[in-house]
Amino acid sequence: NWSSDVCSSDLKVTLSGGGAAHKLGAPAVGGTVADAPIVVPVAEKLAPGTYTVDWTVAGKDGHPSKGSYDFVVKAGR
Repeated sequence: NWSSDVCSSDLKVTLSGGGAAHKLGAPAVGGTVADAPIVVPVAEKLAPGTYTVDWTVAGKDGHPSKGSYDFVVKAGR
């Protein structure tokens, strides 16, 4: 949750995994301050494997936040 509005011009998101960086679409920020989701579409199909999302964002108050998380893509049946 954010304590102030998110400044989308200061939003940076990268997706890595499978030995390369991956192309992402334009980020979209929505919702209210308390639950503002940030959605960044992946512009390509991902092969099975483990991926890492790294993100950095600043609120309109200038306070930066950053983090990362991993997710796994499994092969289809």
